[in-house]
Amino acid sequence: MPKSIAFPGVVFRAFWRAPLDKREEVPMVPGIVRPENGFRATERHCQVSCLRRVLLFVVLTLWLGHVGCSKDAVPENGDAGSLPTTTVLVYMEGTNLEDNDGQATKNVREMQKANTIPRVNVLLTTGAGLKTSLMDPVKSWQTLKRHQLVGGRITQVQDLGVQDMGKPAVLTDFIVWGCTRCPASRYVLVLWDHGGGSVLGFGGYASDGKDIALPMRVPDLRKGIADAVALTGVHFDIIDFDACLMANLETASNLAPFARFLVASQEFEPGGGQNYTPFFNALSLGVDTSTVCKVIVDAYRAKCGAANVTGDTLSVTDLSEVRGVVDAVERLGQIANSRIRADPVDALVLLGSARKFTEEYGAAFALGTFYNMADLGSLATQLKLVDPDTYGTVSDEITAALTRAVYYKANGHGHPNATGLSIYFPFHDRKTYVTARERDLPIYQTVDFSPAYKTMITSYVTYPHDHAPTLTIHDIDWTDPVMSSGFESTYGISEVYVDIVQPVAATTRYRKIGQDLVSVSENNTLTYDARDRMWFTLDGHPVIVQFDNIYNGLDSYVLAVPIYVRDRGVDTQATLEYRYDRRTNQATFLMAWRNDSNESLGKTELVLLAGDLITPIVQEYDRNTPGQYELVKGTSFLLTTNTPELVRARMPHGTYSYAFEIMDLFGYLARSRPIELTVE
Repeated sequence: MPKSIAFPGVVFRAFWRAPLDKREEVPMVPGIVRPENGFRATERHCQVSCLRRVLLFVVLTLWLGHVGCSKDAVPENGDAGSLPTTTVLVYMEGTNLEDNDGQATKNVREMQKANTIPRVNVLLTTGAGLKTSLMDPVKSWQTLKRHQLVGGRITQVQDLGVQDMGKPAVLTDFIVWGCTRCPASRYVLVLWDHGGGSVLGFGGYASDGKDIALPMRVPDLRKGIADAVALTGVHFDIIDFDACLMANLETASNLAPFARFLVASQEFEPGGGQNYTPFFNALSLGVDTSTVCKVIVDAYRAKCGAANVTGDTLSVTDLSEVRGVVDAVERLGQIANSRIRADPVDALVLLGSARKFTEEYGAAFALGTFYNMADLGSLATQLKLVDPDTYGTVSDEITAALTRAVYYKANGHGHPNATGLSIYFPFHDRKTYVTARERDLPIYQTVDFSPAYKTMITSYVTYPHDHAPTLTIHDIDWTDPVMSSGFESTYGISEVYVDIVQPVAATTRYRKIGQDLVSVSENNTLTYDARDRMWFTLDGHPVIVQFDNIYNGLDSYVLAVPIYVRDRGVDTQATLEYRYDRRTNQATFLMAWRNDSNESLGKTELVLLAGDLITPIVQEYDRNTPGQYELVKGTSFLLTTNTPELVRARMPHGTYSYAFEIMDLFGYLARSRPIELTVE
């Protein structure tokens, strides 16, 4: 539902290739403007006799239970004037998305509104949940069930008992069953659940310590689909992830042999997911597959816009062009590995400097959890900026290949520069690098992907761990009204702040209650003018912010504010995001994400209301180990508006303790000893 510092960066301008004229209008599809007006082809507008109603019921029952599908499939190379039949296979893991919020049911109801007769066969597999409700289209999610949607009606066809939907064989069986039951000229596979990106893959959720479904890593996804394709001979026209973070190069390259287009999101998806009414209506109209993909993307953007979600991304990747992108990334890995062998510290600092300005997805600041999905186009641009002699040519190759591969996309204004495909590249705090080293890299090595790039990432993560840096901040020099301090850092700088801290009574600990921006000189000196006496506030209350993405040099940032919000009587972790312009001191609210604690996170947008109880998440650290900290609850307050205002505001009069804080490019942290200042 995923992106750190305050230094200049140049943002990549998004563009893409379009085999069709981009000025061409997408056909009017019933439901795309007013999806609530979707219709069912089986509605009758005349009176029929009781006998005819009974006969119709018997015939329809036999048809649903035995025949089930359209039989007038037209081959892809058939008559140009004919319309294709489409079989849509929806693999829907309910998990906590359905159990807590009924998100799967909402999407099923969108499917029911679509006009699918006679040319669209819709088959669903559901499960991986705890919910039961006789009022819903799917009555229970506790066992694996197969359903068919005809004319707005969902009919359960099979109940296969308790099965783990995270096993590739379960996905394979569903695809084989669906393609055999409803042969067609066009096939679409929809994968619905959480998403975890290149490493954690698709799906999976644990409840009360018991797995409802294990996640399918990228190799599992490939096996599940490849085995089905081998058994059926089917080549999918669209594989669509209604899940977070799955528009990544690793997934695209692994699924490229089995489909024409990949539709997926680079960022977390909001809970409402895609809009299935215009999606299925477009299929029913028989429009070409590339236009169907456009409809999916545009309908999703419209749905997010209507819900005031601004951080959405959705892209269409032409999988026939993905090989060229992977080849260019392989050359990048080869060049970087050569530089690392020659001078590891310098090479890794250059890579880290590019990464810190790269647009990122999957950052859950409230949890201190990062899925480390970097925008590939943005990364290429930043590499060219930090070292044009080394990376200029290969960056241009990546950009050109990406332009050919990303066929269509739409982004909310929270991610205006998303280029359509991400790639795994760890960053942020020390915890992130430790997790990458101990958990993520062993998984990543199993992914069939560029060997040189995987070697580069392994060196990037492991070398700074094995070669601890020098990172020190000198004691603060106070020359009224300026405080300054020198520093040394082996691995550059990622983030730097002045912290406002409070001693925790009867302990050796400090609590960080606020922060402000700091100037860094070329001779490694930090300076802060205490006359500014500023800190960031949310609805007038001091909060901790973290730099997410940086735009327009030092002037514009995306800031993340980690908080707890009281939701249904429980304090729930969340992240608020704002675009902040330093020149005007104006912050524009972008989105609010509720952060789950499961490893495949997302689809969890949060609606804030005046009167909600907000508790800022702050840091505490021991003065003897200032490089380590834990996240704790700050002082709670009630929101006064539905959209809390983030402002860099003047501090009230009083006495405060100030300290400088530096984080290097590999998450190592240092703080100066605090000094006490009185704000007049």
